[in-house]
Amino acid sequence: MNRTGSATGELLGIDFGALSDRTLYRASDHLFKHKTALEDHMFGTVETLFNLQPVVTLYDLTNTYFEGEAAGQPKAKHGHSKERRSDAPLLTLGAVLDSSGFLRRTGIFPGNVVAAHTLETMLTALAVPRGGIVVMDRGIATEDNRAWMRAQGYIYLVVARSPTRVFDPNAAMTTVSTASKGEVTVYRDRVDGQEADATPYSEVLLRCHSIAREKKETGLMTHFQDRFEEGLRALQEGLSKPRTRKTLTDVQRKIGQLQKANAVVAQHYDITVTPDPTNTRAVAITWTLDPSEGSMLHKPGVYSLRSNCLDWDAEAMWKTYAMLTDTDDPGESVFRSLKSELGLRPIYHHKERRADGHLFISVIAYQAIQVLRTRMAQTGMTASWTTIRNALRTLPRITTAFARPDGRPDGRRVHIRNTALPNADQAAVYHAMQIAPPARNLRKTVV
Repeated sequence: MNRTGSATGELLGIDFGALSDRTLYRASDHLFKHKTALEDHMFGTVETLFNLQPVVTLYDLTNTYFEGEAAGQPKAKHGHSKERRSDAPLLTLGAVLDSSGFLRRTGIFPGNVVAAHTLETMLTALAVPRGGIVVMDRGIATEDNRAWMRAQGYIYLVVARSPTRVFDPNAAMTTVSTASKGEVTVYRDRVDGQEADATPYSEVLLRCHSIAREKKETGLMTHFQDRFEEGLRALQEGLSKPRTRKTLTDVQRKIGQLQKANAVVAQHYDITVTPDPTNTRAVAITWTLDPSEGSMLHKPGVYSLRSNCLDWDAEAMWKTYAMLTDTDDPGESVFRSLKSELGLRPIYHHKERRADGHLFISVIAYQAIQVLRTRMAQTGMTASWTTIRNALRTLPRITTAFARPDGRPDGRRVHIRNTALPNADQAAVYHAMQIAPPARNLRKTVV
């Protein structure tokens, strides 16, 4: 085995240890030059392999970060980092994928790119057929983007950017459910609007109430409330203790810091600071909770969906959304796999083409692994790439050495190297992939 613990090079007849970094970098450059053709070929292959009928297109962005200043990287920009690495320069990967989880096309953008500004570029480059369903995050589904999609003949399904949690009692109500999301009450309504040129249009609006989501959001908001009120109590109790904040300015500044750190719930509190007669020291802090109408705190478990497909009934629209936001949400699964399993982050390269190649190689690796995971899912197996890799890691090639039986005085020994037999877990992976386990690949040498 080589230093990576893999016998791949031996089985393929390639000495990876003898390959220089420069050789590998050149291979990366060459791959990236043919990025579009390779992505089309990969997705076309899996369409045929799994008989996919790509109707739904998902679009989302993620980012990775550079180690160092990345001075030679023109797309390296500071922005919002999902890994909380806003201190580092970022590079953004945009992905268009099918609901099966396979990537159709990717784009590489500056680290400070605004998600809403990339949709037209990506869908145009992808040549997504008109009439296809496009699912987007609410941050991308701006009014301008929805207007452009209507003009281009796309159908969209999005979470409303400004959802109202107040139900219209006159809207048609439907109760639907799935095994993973439980029972959801859906109210279907139709809303009318006008394009910039005064052309009228209509959308379907669903207001959904999920019991499971209500429990989750209630627990989350309770956690935020407890943390915020604990900070207020500590500040209040400090007014009667020595060497603590007591001046009116300091207390108000601290309350402002607490509100900023707990913005999700702080907006629902009325806080009063009572000053002393000199108006310089705080003597009391009181607060009351007054949830805003239609907020998560007021109506947990409620969200709104919107679409320009007027033919959808409430159940079909909601189940399409549920399929795409299940626990195995394709978008989240892709980015999680790229970051945690396939080396998307961080980036150490100093040249732009090398950083772009770094991201694209991760994309190629993901497509190959997604084939494996899809094959396994068809046999009822669900596992991450890390789990699969750890299972296969214990399938070694073994060298057995022993002295020659003829007792020759030169001390030469016989070395026999072959592959071990797979255990049950390893055999299951090969079965799911519809390939035979590796041959023993027996090699005998005398040294």
